[in-house]
Amino acid sequence: MNLPCRNAGNLSNITSSKHDEYSSSKTTGTRLRSFGPSSSQRSADPSFDVAMASGEGVSTRSGRNSEYRNWRTEVGERSSTSRKQTSSSDSVESATKKSPRTYRTVLAEHGLLVRDTLGSGSYSKVKLALHIKQNDQHNNPVERTYPDVVAVKIIDRRIAPADFQEKFLPRELETWPSISHPNIVKMLHYFTESHRVYMILEYIEYGDALRYVQNKGAVTESVGKIWVHQVTDAVQYLHERNISHRDLKLENMLIDQSSNIKICDFGFVKQCHDNDLSKTFCGSKSYAAPEILKGEPYPPKKADIWAIGVILFILVTGRMPFDETKGNSSLLAEHRKLDLQWPRGRRAVTGHCRALSLSCLTFLWAKRPNINQVLSHSWFKGQLKFSAK
Repeated sequence: MNLPCRNAGNLSNITSSKHDEYSSSKTTGTRLRSFGPSSSQRSADPSFDVAMASGEGVSTRSGRNSEYRNWRTEVGERSSTSRKQTSSSDSVESATKKSPRTYRTVLAEHGLLVRDTLGSGSYSKVKLALHIKQNDQHNNPVERTYPDVVAVKIIDRRIAPADFQEKFLPRELETWPSISHPNIVKMLHYFTESHRVYMILEYIEYGDALRYVQNKGAVTESVGKIWVHQVTDAVQYLHERNISHRDLKLENMLIDQSSNIKICDFGFVKQCHDNDLSKTFCGSKSYAAPEILKGEPYPPKKADIWAIGVILFILVTGRMPFDETKGNSSLLAEHRKLDLQWPRGRRAVTGHCRALSLSCLTFLWAKRPNINQVLSHSWFKGQLKFSAK
């Protein structure tokens, strides 16, 4: 994948807010010196999802025979002989207590061979897994359930906070599987086994847009137009179904092999109508609308619009629009003033581009455009798809 980019200059201006998953007030404003740290270098971040998947270490179909043999050895031969063996319920219970089932064993029984770690958080981890061909007890091929490669998010309920399990996780599991849009990562399946929840997700090869911007610089306006249009189209799909994402940011925008954007991570998703107000102040400080920073009840859909304005600015400039390291009062003053530093000269963007970003960043949510008004903006005229390779 080789998209045209601008030279963004000092990329240290881009910051990332590591936020506590249930309180947007707990932001740190840590500056990123590089994108794409390895999983061992990442700090614990409960909101981390599939976004840092890089695609490295994915085996091809031709290289899976030895892996398959090792996998069979690990989980035990489930041959016809073993199926004929019987044991009492007491002995099974005793064996289970002595040898607790690992997540690898559980996933293997679903035809998934765990390979690499894509990311980890304080009570969750994301694994890369290969879908292995399986046969039934009569040695007939079992119909394949998943693509060849998937991402698996595993949540440990023993250590996950109670409010997460009671409020946020049920919403995510109820909403995400029902969503079907070309620019939204698919949740293929989920299940609970013992103390773990497993989410089987579509695997997106090229990581997140935030990493891309720091590695390559600000994208050209033509690329930014396509990406922002894809995000806006996906958000329109959600809003029409009375769903608000509430955590739109570059880290939750993944790039697929065709250079298209897919939104992921529905940990803060909420069912809401246009006039519904929320009192849950969640998300990342860098993308948080003024009403959230003020701690006022807010319409979640209008908060999504603000985040789109921030996303647009970052993509075409390579920097954050506001200084998130400041206190809320100073940050709100920046929101109200809206004195953004746009690139000049050869890197300058068109007036239509600036106008849409500023419109989305309208301080008063009542005057902020809705998603249909954003999608019908004049900036989106012209080429909105990448040329076929």
